[in-house]
Amino acid sequence: MQALELILLVLAYTTIIVALFLEIICYRRNLEMRETIYLTASFLLLIVALTLPYFLADYQDEPFSMPLIQLAMITVGHATLLNLLVERKHQLPPRFSRAVTLLASALVVAVGVSLFLDESTLIQYITGCFLAGAVLFSMIIIRRTQPLTRVAHKEKTERLFSVLLMITIPGSLLLNFLLPESRAYSIGLTVPLVFILLASNKAWDDIQRLSLLPKAAPLVADTLTPYALTERETEIAQLLIKGSTYRAISEELHISIPTVKTHVSNLYRKCQVNNKIELINLITR
Repeated sequence: MQALELILLVLAYTTIIVALFLEIICYRRNLEMRETIYLTASFLLLIVALTLPYFLADYQDEPFSMPLIQLAMITVGHATLLNLLVERKHQLPPRFSRAVTLLASALVVAVGVSLFLDESTLIQYITGCFLAGAVLFSMIIIRRTQPLTRVAHKEKTERLFSVLLMITIPGSLLLNFLLPESRAYSIGLTVPLVFILLASNKAWDDIQRLSLLPKAAPLVADTLTPYALTERETEIAQLLIKGSTYRAISEELHISIPTVKTHVSNLYRKCQVNNKIELINLITR
């Protein structure tokens, strides 16, 4: 049992780090959002907080072990909501995101204050409710809204991973119950399995995005013909698909960066897309 836990922990850390690495690569190519990177980084923080007692036998008795877990839970809840709001079509005003950020900041301060006051149990309850509320609210929004074009391709994959989670979590909990450990602390199988599934989903999505780049470039001219692009806009579309930045496009075409931005804006408007991810999806669909 302990050997299996260690294997799963190694896999969990590996998949999260790989997913984070791929997201950073995609972000540098304007294929990923900061909120997604923030969410994956929050997963890494949470699993580090949860597994420190596993590797450090005396750490679970330290006064900072539970506050670290609480901070990680707040971060995951905050990141989950922010990532959701930039991926779905919704009517929530921007002040909702600001309110969530203020609430998360207030909880972080409360966790710090709880180190000096005897209110740790109350703060644990509040942070747990915040994370649970964030997950529940996210599930409701996902059920009632449609994804933006740039993430619409993930709907089928995410449904599959939801089914896997529904099977994995009860199964691993049952296995933990049937095979109890005698040692004082055990991370169990559920936490690593959940993180492995979540990180694998994100890594697979970014691999698909990166694989679309070489396929999309040769298709630009033919696919975008119905959108009445100018020759210059077609050139810029080809360079965007190849991963060129505005500065690189400016230097290659010998035009100013503001001119590049104007052409890109016209290109997106004619193709009825909002960013390069949606443009790639348009070309390769």
